[in-house]
Amino acid sequence: MYVLALEASTTSAKAMLYRRETGETIVETRNYPEMNSVEQDPNIVYDALCEASRDLMAQHSDKEVGIVALGGTWHSVMLLDDDFWPTTPCYAWNFTGASSIAQGHRTDPEYIDAYYRRTGGIPNASFPFFKLQYLASKGHKLWRSRIMGQGTFIFYRLTGEFVSSESMASGTGLLDITTREYDADHLDVLSISEDNLPRVVPWDETAPLPATGAKRLGVPEGTPVLPAEPDGGLNQVGSGGMEPGVMSMSVGTSGALRVSTTEPTLDPRHNVWCYLGAKNWLSGAATSGATNVLDWYKKQHLPAGLSYQEMEEGITPDIDSPVFLPFVFGERSPGWDDTRRGGFVGLEPHHEWKHMVAAIREGALFNLKQSFQALMRINDEPEQIILSGGILNSQQWTQMAADILGRTIHPTEEAQNSLIGAALLGAQALGQGDAADYTPPLLDPVTPNSQSVQKYLAKFGKYLDAYNKTGA
Repeated sequence: MYVLALEASTTSAKAMLYRRETGETIVETRNYPEMNSVEQDPNIVYDALCEASRDLMAQHSDKEVGIVALGGTWHSVMLLDDDFWPTTPCYAWNFTGASSIAQGHRTDPEYIDAYYRRTGGIPNASFPFFKLQYLASKGHKLWRSRIMGQGTFIFYRLTGEFVSSESMASGTGLLDITTREYDADHLDVLSISEDNLPRVVPWDETAPLPATGAKRLGVPEGTPVLPAEPDGGLNQVGSGGMEPGVMSMSVGTSGALRVSTTEPTLDPRHNVWCYLGAKNWLSGAATSGATNVLDWYKKQHLPAGLSYQEMEEGITPDIDSPVFLPFVFGERSPGWDDTRRGGFVGLEPHHEWKHMVAAIREGALFNLKQSFQALMRINDEPEQIILSGGILNSQQWTQMAADILGRTIHPTEEAQNSLIGAALLGAQALGQGDAADYTPPLLDPVTPNSQSVQKYLAKFGKYLDAYNKTGA
């Protein structure tokens, strides 16, 4: 019996057939048509996901699917009418329209602390709670709308059920992480009720596929579907980290670090977040700039046709790179200043594009090191750090991650950690073992080079100096 795991990520839709007994995986991917990654058409995303699923099942019609498990991104939000048809784009995590609203709230320390203790989030434009305030300021009538994110929309389109998993709802900034219910005061701020929002359910509450949804996916009618879980939470599951002791570190479009905790773990400095996971809570940090910053520089400032391999040739820890603050897309952890912007500091006449590339890669990891230090102030040292994401395409950048953190890291052999996480939850719902017992296949560990560690520590000091001088 197979699990069909489906994930709508920031730039592509993915479908995976997974069998827990053997670890077999078969993946089909569909890139979205040319589309803004910040404001997306939710129906285009849904159609791409269904197409990937249908094509996968057409090629493997002999595989019996017992359950469908969904994954999507945290922090997306859209408005829909009474017929559940979108009246706005789906605003992704990186939509910054609410920056001025969130910034206003960040001037009030009491508000920050109260909001953090209830929701585990920090006033920042990435959270749907502030996006919704922005939409209301633009004249949208929230109280007359259905409100959900992309993953919840896909679940609704497939099953007809207006439902969100606890973990996905926790990323909205509207859910109380202790009561697991929407916070009444925050609903009042938006002049909405729980009827405007999806019903919050545990991860294992399923809904059957009606004929229309079954036809779109290419699986039998009546197949149970799990509500969408967030990709960050699923990455933790796929990293074997549902129980404390394992840190998942993903460095892709953006960056993130997460550990599981048995109770809400909050930071007096408000540098890191705390959300509900599928089983426990997650204590984590997220950064806005990772491979996307390198992509930005390559597209805007380097000759067409230059490969990423060519870009990194000759870069060593000794290179005299300037400081790069990786906030081209704003800041999340640790300062949560969505109005902060990036840039190079300490440029000199001899610096050329190679120095810039080195600085960008260092800066992205320095931001993650800041986040790592914040997590270590309130959590135990992890027994393992499992690394996933696009960074693994570069052995050099992967080694840099170990050197900058000063920790041994374990690259995952599986390229689709969050999809695996969804598949593991699906398998558990079928009675095929506990997802918490999963041990991911790993590549050889990457250990820090002691000489490089010292060189990067000196550079990190310069980064922190520039960071502190340019903050609000």
